[in-house]
Amino acid sequence: MSDRSGPNAHPSSEAEARGLERLIQFSDAVVAIAITLLVLPLLNLADHKGTMNDMLSEGGSQIMMFFISFVVVASFWLTHREVFEGVSGCSGRLVWVNMFWLVTIVFLPFPTEVLGVHGPDGAGVRAFYIGSLLACSIAQMLLSIVIIRSPLLWRNGVRPQLSMNAATVSVALFVVIFVVATFVPGVGLYALLGLFLLHPIARWLDARTSDGGGATA
Repeated sequence: MSDRSGPNAHPSSEAEARGLERLIQFSDAVVAIAITLLVLPLLNLADHKGTMNDMLSEGGSQIMMFFISFVVVASFWLTHREVFEGVSGCSGRLVWVNMFWLVTIVFLPFPTEVLGVHGPDGAGVRAFYIGSLLACSIAQMLLSIVIIRSPLLWRNGVRPQLSMNAATVSVALFVVIFVVATFVPGVGLYALLGLFLLHPIARWLDARTSDGGGATA
């Protein structure tokens, strides 16, 4: 049995392993529900009495927002999987921060539908949607912070290969996108294209950290 009194001790009990497994399975189920909720408003378009062109013209914004939010949720879920790869146990703090992340994910269908119904022209509607994405990004960064600062959760006592640069850049980009999409006329949701800068910037920062002799967080 592992000694958990040392700073590099790691959880090994079956109860903790089961707790982590249940947490991940629950998270996956909630994400699946969120994605299902994204598509439900589109089912109402099937009752449209006009032509296919009329239906697509009327529901174009909703269809577009479904695909955008689907990609966003899938991206957050993939990152969530990566965050938990180096973890072998769970703590109360990790559970509650993960719950916060799940709340931000399962809430996304609501601002998605608001934006789909009212269109992207209103600054307040755009701010509501992108602000919700910013909350998801903040929650994901908090998950990384909790794991990095909790050696007892590390698999085999080895620090997970998490990039805090990527998490920090993600939050920073969403803040910039929020400001640009809300207050710069004519940009609108095109500001979300700024997310393509996430990985290049994060890799550049990781390289600088590595060249400087520090460990990449």
